[in-house]
Amino acid sequence: MLPWELARFTIIKNEVIPSFATKEDLDLANEIISLFKTGKKLGEIEEETDYLEKIYDHKLVRGFVKLLTRLCEFEADSHIPPIEIRRELFKYGPIIDEKEREEIVQKVSKELGVDVMRYVFSDLDEEKKIIKAPIITPEDLIKWYNLSLLQTLLFKAYKMTVYVSSNWKEIIRRAKWLGLMYFAYDKPLRFEFLGPATLVKLTEKYGRNLAVLLPFIVSSQNWKIEAELVLGKKVKRIYKLSLSNFKEMKELIIDEKRFDSNVEEKFYKDFVNVAKGWKIVREPEPLIVDNKVFIPDFLVEKGNLRVYIEIVGFWTKEYIKEKLEKLKKVKDPILVLLNEELGKEKFSGMNVITYKRKVDISQVYKWLKQLEEKYLENVKVDYTISGEIISLNDIAKELSLPVEIIRRNLKTFPGYIFLKNYYVKNEILEKLKKEDFNNKSLNELRFKYGDYIVEVLEYLGYKLKWIGISDAIVIKDEKIN
Repeated sequence: MLPWELARFTIIKNEVIPSFATKEDLDLANEIISLFKTGKKLGEIEEETDYLEKIYDHKLVRGFVKLLTRLCEFEADSHIPPIEIRRELFKYGPIIDEKEREEIVQKVSKELGVDVMRYVFSDLDEEKKIIKAPIITPEDLIKWYNLSLLQTLLFKAYKMTVYVSSNWKEIIRRAKWLGLMYFAYDKPLRFEFLGPATLVKLTEKYGRNLAVLLPFIVSSQNWKIEAELVLGKKVKRIYKLSLSNFKEMKELIIDEKRFDSNVEEKFYKDFVNVAKGWKIVREPEPLIVDNKVFIPDFLVEKGNLRVYIEIVGFWTKEYIKEKLEKLKKVKDPILVLLNEELGKEKFSGMNVITYKRKVDISQVYKWLKQLEEKYLENVKVDYTISGEIISLNDIAKELSLPVEIIRRNLKTFPGYIFLKNYYVKNEILEKLKKEDFNNKSLNELRFKYGDYIVEVLEYLGYKLKWIGISDAIVIKDEKIN
């Protein structure tokens, strides 16, 4: 981005036309690049570009200088703040005698442990000395300038609609990491980003995040941007900006640090550790409802219960209300997690949990448990059985429901008797009635028949006499002392 005072554009009717650099500016770009040499101070470069500002557009000259400055490596600052160095020097007052002046300089240098004359004004931009000059071609400087100019103009955006034909998943992934507010639509695929002008506070941070996203948009094979810009000092007006497939722009990502997904990473790890019984899926497939596309951060599942979770960065109350309204037709419930520090207003709702810095996973787990309870109260249980022995656990597993819900909705089937946890076919019970289990080891019977035999024995009138903590003897009820 460039400082707003360096933004070059014209307004025709209600449309903003960016004044991009062109091939005609290659000589200027080359001349300014040649001024950046190792050992020079920025103040010297600014003096040498003064005459260029009289020949060329001064905003373009200063824009080139501003970008090249960012690519420079400067001499390291003193470990003593320059303002402290100046304070120590100037406390001696005006010194006219050269010898006395030199003695004071040496004295202060010794006391502070630095070369005071080297660093006395090193915090001023014009005194910064280049130790590594920028390496860039004039062509790339022009492309970088054009990208920066577009970023600067979009900083004033109220709304920005983006059409892309490729890498849209990467664009949305970055948008989420940057906490941008957006709506997605299908046919044609497009994304509507709310601009910095929609926010009451944090506009600069949001605008910079939107600028970071721009290189990913213009790197798409086919792209188009339609934006509404809010311009004017006293009287604000909305102007339109439209641009598509402009090739003289280069993807230059100077700083990737803004791509911070720590909140999502922490949420994922905390959820896995706390929400036992729930499965969590990162970046599930997009949902399409009435030509609107929803791309959640997570999908959590427990049995047949599915919940989408969206972690929202920057937000306004209107944005959240509209987002929830658009998602009403989604079959599965959606939980929205709001960062209180990135929104000015207060917001509460059944499907909204707010947080500061990190998500309180216990609140999310509590919300999910309450949702699960309501779901289980209204769930319809229907099942059939086949085979000789059928356990409630197997039925519950097949239906992805807790055993307690199956037990609460037990069904009867002709030809079967239900014991405590098993359906047993009548023919099997009749066959087992003819067996004599008296004085048999329970462990041996379990090994031969399976766990269901314990309930069959009780049904047939047998009791267990335990002979240890792991085995028992099967005997008739009347023989127990």
